[in-house]
Amino acid sequence: MNNSLFVSPLWLIDGFPDYFFAEDKQLYRKKTNGKARQCKLTMVGYSKGYVLKSKFFSLFKLRSLLFKSPVDSNKEIYLAIYPDFIQT
Repeated sequence: MNNSLFVSPLWLIDGFPDYFFAEDKQLYRKKTNGKARQCKLTMVGYSKGYVLKSKFFSLFKLRSLLFKSPVDSNKEIYLAIYPDFIQT
């Protein structure tokens, strides 16, 4: 069973170099080992958004921080999907 895939950054977030949106429209966070983890969409009150470095950003506020990723930095990043338990 293969629990990994490759994603390439499409949109970057100003002020948060480790976070990016991929082509599948999901938010990911790059880890120090070169892998990435998917961030979950969170609801606070009536606002949907993401938590970046312990601070909540609604989708409306986050949209103003997005900028297109340069073509030369569209390198694929290894995404490891960590299962809650491993079946043998």
